[in-house]
Amino acid sequence: MYPEAVEKIKVWWTGINTSESTATKLDASRRSEENAEPSWKQTFDFIELWLSFDVDGDGVDEEIVVDFHMLSGTLLSARYNWYADVHRPYRIGVYIPVEGRWMGIGVGKQNEQFQALITTIHRQRLDAGTLANMGQLALKKTSG
Repeated sequence: MYPEAVEKIKVWWTGINTSESTATKLDASRRSEENAEPSWKQTFDFIELWLSFDVDGDGVDEEIVVDFHMLSGTLLSARYNWYADVHRPYRIGVYIPVEGRWMGIGVGKQNEQFQALITTIHRQRLDAGTLANMGQLALKKTSG
């Protein structure tokens, strides 16, 4: 990781703890009286992204790994994929394999028919409610 990126996160961390609200001022005075000043957390969460990106602008995407701290918006590191075969360290699990479809059929695709059925029933109920609330007029056949 880039050392300056970690320093940027430290600055961000102290910045969110030093806003100027009344509650923050009260908490700061309490901490100073109790000698309990907050310290920099030694661990923090970050996101590791494995992606294809055109790094050098030649029109060909290279496989890279990016470490990113979401809360502060800090890029911690960007490296080329270090595996010899440039694979990503996760695999796709195919639920039901189908020839000609690399992802197969998943649960969502299998449940499309139920969604269509629920939509139809919902629309029928809406139509029934609309008809029930409509005013009706009774006429005789010979009223002209």
